[in-house]
Amino acid sequence: MPLSAILWFFAVAIGPVLLGGAIAYGKYRERRYASREQAESRASVERLYEEEGDEPESASPEPDRHHRKVNS
Repeated sequence: MPLSAILWFFAVAIGPVLLGGAIAYGKYRERRYASREQAESRASVERLYEEEGDEPESASPEPDRHHRKVNS
């Protein structure tokens, strides 16, 4: 069997099997958070949003760096 046929066999038959195995392994290892951890995370996010609202109104907001000012 020529070398090119062997390489094509690996690319067409073995490659997708290895890719599928890697995806399955990744999904298997994906960690789910426990309900206690989810509640702690939500509470932390809410606390951060509340702290952000405690800034004095005289504080100037940061400039928006994503939009360029267009000269008219």
